[in-house]
Amino acid sequence: MKKTEEILKYCEVFSKLATNKEYMRDYMRARYHKVRDKIVDDLGGKCNICHSGRDLHLDHIDKKKKTIRMSDIHSVSDAKLQSELKNIQLLCWECHKKKTKDSWDFGAPKPQHGTYWNYRKHGCRCGKCIAAYKAQHKAWNEAREKKI
Repeated sequence: MKKTEEILKYCEVFSKLATNKEYMRDYMRARYHKVRDKIVDDLGGKCNICHSGRDLHLDHIDKKKKTIRMSDIHSVSDAKLQSELKNIQLLCWECHKKKTKDSWDFGAPKPQHGTYWNYRKHGCRCGKCIAAYKAQHKAWNEAREKKI
């Protein structure tokens, strides 16, 4: 009987903790969206490049000056957020993707036309990339036939 009472006590405590976690998760999510919506309104509510109002992203203009991630805007001080907003612009998903690809400097070279990798990874279907893709498969097939 005593074990059953202990188990029930622990279940009750765990239930309260789980409820608090859910509450905090919902509270922080609502807080994030409130802050984000205010930032979007303050920045004009449209993409800086194409002026679209759909699927907007908060983008760092100069990523070297980035001090916080945009996913953390709900948990930083107002002063830090105001400082960070000087380096933020609104971009739609397409413009953000293009800007990121154009400013690619992650230590790897930018995709080059006429390579197998550009065909496979980046979906380029220009004549050079198609030829490189076919040449790579031909080389692999010849190497496999030599092994057999």
